[in-house]
Amino acid sequence: MFRRLGFAFFILLLSIGSVAAQKDVEDLGASYYYNRALIEADHGQHDRAIDNFTQAIERNPNRGDFFYYRGISNQALANYEAVVSDLTEALRLTPTASPLRRFDMLGRRGHAYMQLREFDLAHRNVEEMISLNPTTIDTIGEEPILYGLAFDKQVDQYTEYLAERPDSFVILASRGRLYQQQEDWNRAIVDFTRAIEIRSDHWNARLQRAKSNQELGNFESAIADLDVLVESADHPSIYLNERCRAHARWGIDLDQALADCTAAMRLETYAIYVESRGLVYLLQGNFDAAISDYSLVIDYDPQLPESHFGRGIAHLRNGQTEQGEADIARALELDPDVEAKFAPYGITR
Repeated sequence: MFRRLGFAFFILLLSIGSVAAQKDVEDLGASYYYNRALIEADHGQHDRAIDNFTQAIERNPNRGDFFYYRGISNQALANYEAVVSDLTEALRLTPTASPLRRFDMLGRRGHAYMQLREFDLAHRNVEEMISLNPTTIDTIGEEPILYGLAFDKQVDQYTEYLAERPDSFVILASRGRLYQQQEDWNRAIVDFTRAIEIRSDHWNARLQRAKSNQELGNFESAIADLDVLVESADHPSIYLNERCRAHARWGIDLDQALADCTAAMRLETYAIYVESRGLVYLLQGNFDAAISDYSLVIDYDPQLPESHFGRGIAHLRNGQTEQGEADIARALELDPDVEAKFAPYGITR
């Protein structure tokens, strides 16, 4: 009680003076209500939070974060028209926000448009998300558009959306990703193929189609898609690595697999590319080279179970039983299912 009175008196004192002092008062008052609202929202008290966010906005209507967090509380209460209003204003007020924050705001607004059946607006919203950062297509269909919906309801929403806009390559690719999550590879391929027919440069639909074809053992089709991606990309390292893995899984042309992994590493030295090359060396029977690559990855990050398992297998096949068993035990400790990840490559203990 006394703390509140003290704060109020402090505000009163600050209010006497110049216009600058008056602005300081407004900012302090806005911050008080804003911080209070954040605490209430964190405890799930979204009605109260909205009231206090509104108080903060009345005192300072130029803070995009006030609108952003009020939009989140409105989303929690399914006030979708308010969500659209709040997030539109937040986007207007924060043109220099990080790509991740803008993507989140667009995603939440897109979800609200979907709930309001404003399909044209939702479509434009999604395309703005994609233009902001193409790699974020991986998350569409899980979080940004359809927060919290069960799989069947997400598919229903996308199907309804596609009835309105059958040529929406973004939503086709998104529904394909949902089918992938359910390991319904054939339906996923149908959606990815349709997306590619509409937009031939839809790189992620092509990549995901390649991954789905690998799951069905259609390696020639998968590699054909990866060839297109490698040849057309300005920065093809991710596709080189994926093609390396596809050749390794197919078990044909391991020399090409090795060349792809090495080329990816020359472009960007990511641990996963070194790990992929270690896998190829293991499949080729070059156990010393496999141990060397896996060791590089483990030195970089000792918490990666696949590198421990791969090195363990290489040690075992190299006659180094003690080191091999130790590596495999550590891999299983980190991930009890790690061995299953090597089964598609024909690698077992």
